[in-house]
Amino acid sequence: MTGEIPGEGFGNLTKLVHLNMTQNRFDGSIPTQISRLTNLRYLDMSFNSLGGKLGPELGSLRNLNSLELKRNNFHGPIPPQLFKLKSLRFLDLSDNQLEGGLSPEVGKLGNLEKLFLKANFLSRKIPEEIGNLTNLREFSLQNNKFLGGIPSSIVNLKKLEELDLSENSFSMQIPTFIGTLPNITALDLSDNTFTGPIPSSIQNMSKLEVLRLHNNMLDGEIPTWLFKITTLEQLFIGGKGNGLIWNNEAKIVPDCSLAFLSMPSCNISGQIPEWISSQKDMAILDLSNNKLVGRFPYALADQGNLEIIILSENNLEGLIPPLLFESKYLLVLDLSRNNFDGELPTNIGNAKRIDGLFLSGNNLSGQIPMSISRLNSLRTLDLISGGIPVSFDDLQNIESSDLSHNETSGPIPQSLVNLVQLTVLDVSNNKLTGKIPVVRQMDTMNGFENNTGLCGMQIKVTCPEDIRSLSPLEGGDGEDEKQSWFLWEGTWVGFPVGFFTTILIMGYFLDFLWLFKI
Repeated sequence: MTGEIPGEGFGNLTKLVHLNMTQNRFDGSIPTQISRLTNLRYLDMSFNSLGGKLGPELGSLRNLNSLELKRNNFHGPIPPQLFKLKSLRFLDLSDNQLEGGLSPEVGKLGNLEKLFLKANFLSRKIPEEIGNLTNLREFSLQNNKFLGGIPSSIVNLKKLEELDLSENSFSMQIPTFIGTLPNITALDLSDNTFTGPIPSSIQNMSKLEVLRLHNNMLDGEIPTWLFKITTLEQLFIGGKGNGLIWNNEAKIVPDCSLAFLSMPSCNISGQIPEWISSQKDMAILDLSNNKLVGRFPYALADQGNLEIIILSENNLEGLIPPLLFESKYLLVLDLSRNNFDGELPTNIGNAKRIDGLFLSGNNLSGQIPMSISRLNSLRTLDLISGGIPVSFDDLQNIESSDLSHNETSGPIPQSLVNLVQLTVLDVSNNKLTGKIPVVRQMDTMNGFENNTGLCGMQIKVTCPEDIRSLSPLEGGDGEDEKQSWFLWEGTWVGFPVGFFTTILIMGYFLDFLWLFKI
């Protein structure tokens, strides 16, 4: 359905208990007549285009247990009338444009179990009254503008299972009392400006499954007890701005079984630790921007469950193991900016689910294997610094190729016109030079911008070799115009001479042939 919600008819449904209007195309504001639906217990208007400010009429729904208004265009502050809904257990206002602070009145929602306010423009500090929500199990303020520290009253939330304060401007140290929340399964404090060490009290969270502390300003040594948390499945630490340091002498024997391990920019040196290869359930591994050396471990390449491998910006060397491309699950492989050498494995096309392949900034050589044409799911290919190889035309089945935003230089090979299936070619934002091929489908392509050395009709830049061949109508210079005039003048003089000469010759031959006529 589309359009505004009809106010009058809507307000007559006074006995309504459950109202679900999600995933429509409603716009406008919530009609004031909704205040008449005093028996309503469940209201969901998510995934629409409703806007305006949230009005006081929602405060009349005193029996409401669940209110979901996410993914709309509401703006302004959270109305104080909402905090009078004492029966409310579930409140989701995520993905709107709400602003202002979280009122201390929120502490009146004593029955609230889930509170989601993520992806708005809310700011200021979390009020201490948040500690009154002793029934709260899930709490998310992700992607707002909250600042200050974590209030001490949060220790009262003993039932809390998931706490997400990521992507805000929280600062100060992560308080040690965070470890007194006994039921926490997921703690996300990433993308803030928290300082100081990782508090040791976190190891007391006996149910912790997900710990995300990356992209903060934490410092100190990364504690090895993290890997002794038996329930831990996802660990994200390090990242931009952090000062954490990995003890390369530490002997790690994990008691946990990690599915996700992300430790970029953690000053890890030496070879990839052996214990990482022992994590057989691992699906995501990110050790980028460290000081790793040596070859890609065979045991890790043989770890068949890995979906995302990011080892960029290290000093790894040797051949890229062919075993990597035998995985049925591999989605992203980023080995860029290392010292890998040799040729790409010929079985690269066996990793049929791969979506992104990043290999630039290495010492790779040779031709691109023919099997790459079997990567039907490939959307991002980042090799090609250096020139586009002439052998690229071996990819006879390729329909779309995006080589943009690299350091590719040199000319576009004429051989690419042999790719008859190619309909989309994007080589923009590189350092290519020379003339763009002008035959077949290449004439209609337009992904050539931001290459200062390219020329051709596709980007309306005349190539030097074409200037002399321009006619006066095409904008040639004075010398070209004189030459063109001379050629046309010669044509008009020569035309009558040639015409009459032809007539005379034809007449001669006709008389000659007449002599042999029987």
